[in-house]
Amino acid sequence: GLRVGINLALAIALHNVPE
Repeated sequence: GLRVGINLALAIALHNVPE
Protein backbone atom coordinates (compact mmCIF):
# COMPACT_ATOMS: atom_id res chain seq x y z
CA GLY A 1 0.00 0.00 0.00
CA LEU A 2 1.11 3.55 0.71
CA ARG A 3 3.80 2.46 3.16
CA VAL A 4 5.57 0.46 0.44
CA GLY A 5 5.79 3.56 -1.73
CA ILE A 6 7.20 5.59 1.18
CA ASN A 7 9.83 2.94 1.90
CA LEU A 8 10.74 2.81 -1.78
CA ALA A 9 11.14 6.59 -1.99
CA LEU A 10 13.17 6.55 1.23
CA ALA A 11 15.50 3.87 -0.14
CA ILE A 12 16.01 5.84 -3.36
CA ALA A 13 16.68 9.02 -1.40
CA LEU A 14 19.28 7.26 0.75
CA HIS A 15 21.02 5.94 -2.36
CA ASN A 16 21.09 9.42 -3.88
CA VAL A 17 22.58 11.14 -0.82
CA PRO A 18 25.87 12.83 -1.80
CA GLU A 19 28.81 12.35 0.54
